Amino acid sequence: MARQLKRSVATWFLSFSVVSNLIIRLYPFASAKKFESISQARLIEIFRIISKPHLTGYELCRFGSKNDGGYVVVNDFSESDTLVSLGIGDNVDFERAISKRLGRILAFDHTVDLPNKEIANLTFTKIGVKAEVAQNFITLNSIITNNTISGDLILKIDIEGWEWEVLDSLSSLELSRFKQIVGEFHGFHEIRNFDRIERVISKLAENFLVTNSHANNWGDYQIIQKIAIPDVLEISWLRKDRVKGNPKYGQKNSENLNSPNNIAELDLGYNLFQ
Repeated sequence: MARQLKRSVATWFLSFSVVSNLIIRLYPFASAKKFESISQARLIEIFRIISKPHLTGYELCRFGSKNDGGYVVVNDFSESDTLVSLGIGDNVDFERAISKRLGRILAFDHTVDLPNKEIANLTFTKIGVKAEVAQNFITLNSIITNNTISGDLILKIDIEGWEWEVLDSLSSLELSRFKQIVGEFHGFHEIRNFDRIERVISKLAENFLVTNSHANNWGDYQIIQKIAIPDVLEISWLRKDRVKGNPKYGQKNSENLNSPNNIAELDLGYNLFQ
């Protein structure tokens, strides 16, 4: 009986090994087929833009949680600045921390009620933001135009994939109203959305430089055209007229400010695209 059990276990392990080896061998072919419409050159260009540079003449700082919910931004604020925060969920650590550095916060989220922890200069509206007006949704452009804003705008966007259509709906001139843009950018594995991702990244690059990029390890990785691509990225952008000095790529100037979003998983986000 014991011998038969050992034989069964050995057979199972052998079959499992064969299947696993087959999957490992076939994965590159399946992946290549899935992403065959995306060239390696297009991927390299997008991630060249996203790669974080070291920009001299200013300080990077982190506001909010050490892990998920915190963001790295440039220490460039004034009392006349307004933060437009799209998507706050149950974590307002970023808004609370940055509220002391600027004039006011306009926060929007249709999935939660008014944040429990009071932030004196935060105005919350329970409504979502999309590219077009719909039931329970407004547009980012209407937020800009319908509020009296004298100083610069800062955008924090974390709306679970809708960020691409929202940013795509604005012109380069409208986007340039923001001094800084920071948020989570989802869905780099969505083939059907790749043209829009490419378009938005290129549009932002006209007037902004990336000051920090970090792979959010709550998302997974895919090998696309022989490049390991994370599905979710945290990216911080600074308007070019705020840049001091010459940008130099390849410097690990913000690694000490980035931490794994999911502390239980390996963080591969540091300087990933250099």
